[in-house]
This record gives sequence, structure tokens and C-alpha cells, in this order.
Amino acid sequence: MAEPPSSNGMTLLRIYYTLDGSDPLVGPEDVSPDAVLYTGAINVAVTTRIRATVRDGIVDVRVLMTHEMETGQRPGDDGKLVPAWFIREVAVTHNGNTVMTAHWGPAISKNPYLQFRFRGGAVGDKIDVKWTDNRGESRSDTAAIA
Repeated sequence: MAEPPSSNGMTLLRIYYTLDGSDPLVGPEDVSPDAVLYTGAINVAVTTRIRATVRDGIVDVRVLMTHEMETGQRPGDDGKLVPAWFIREVAVTHNGNTVMTAHWGPAISKNPYLQFRFRGGAVGDKIDVKWTDNRGESRSDTAAIA
């Protein structure tokens, strides 16, 4: 059951499952006749990376957000416009106090990167980043200042 490499050189794997809890494989390379090939998408968790460091009383915050950031002006594969989908607001708090708020629109690139500084943080303090997009979806992440 060795899988051939794809055109980009990566090995393609097939995922099989059964509905009765039995093993979908009957041997090291044989698939059970009761096994079903999984063909759906596998969603990988969306992440936000937050790095916050302090030096001489000034906290440097760097945030990398995962978001498609569609403008609503780009045609999709079918020729129709891809609906707008972008982050509208980003709010950052330090130990519960707002230290930065940004109001964004569709001109921000995919997977936006944000960096800013503020005074008054210490190692171990909590930084919370929350964003909300134009569809009403939101995400909140926390990191400690290093």
C-alpha cells in the first residue's frame, strides 16, 4: 500500500476508517473491505503567535495572526468575487488594561503582522490579543511577557 509521491515531491497518504470500530487495516499493507476512504478536509487549528519581551521598562509586542483577509474585490476560481472577509478590530490588553486598539479594513494583507511598544510591563505579565472580523467571528489569545 505504498503511496506514490505527488507532483511536489511529498508523499500522499490515504486515511481509512470503519464505522464499527474495527481496524481498517487487515495487514501491514492491506485495507479491510469494510474500510472507507476519508476524502474530507482536515482542518488545522488556526493560530495566533504572540511574542512579548521587556527591556528597560519598554514592552515590545509582536503578533502574527492567521486570517485570510479577503478584500471582496478579487475574483475566485469561478470568476465571481470572493466575499469580503477581514479583521475589523484588534484589541490588546496588558493585565486587563487596554494598551492598543486598531481598526482595520480590507486593505490589510493575509495573515497580518502587528508590532508595537508600550511602557509599564514586567516579565510574567499577561498580554491578551483579541480580534473580531466583519463576519462576527473572533479569536482571543494570551501570552506572558518574557
